[in-house]
Amino acid sequence: MNTLNNSVRLTEFLGGAPEIKLTWNQKKFAKLNLATNSYRKNSQGERVTETTRHQIILWEKQAALAEKYL
Repeated sequence: MNTLNNSVRLTEFLGGAPEIKLTWNQKKFAKLNLATNSYRKNSQGERVTETTRHQIILWEKQAALAEKYL
């Protein structure tokens, strides 16, 4: 069976410092909010900005990196 790998890169604005927590079995995770903007033109030709907020959870090594650098 083939291995399926998915990857997404969201680059925009961090909504604040990551919230670092531990699970009951001491696994580290980080919760963070990210806002991304998309742009379009409306029927009058004006530029409209739409902001989407993403809640992201990072585990173990990625959580440690977020804690250190974000």
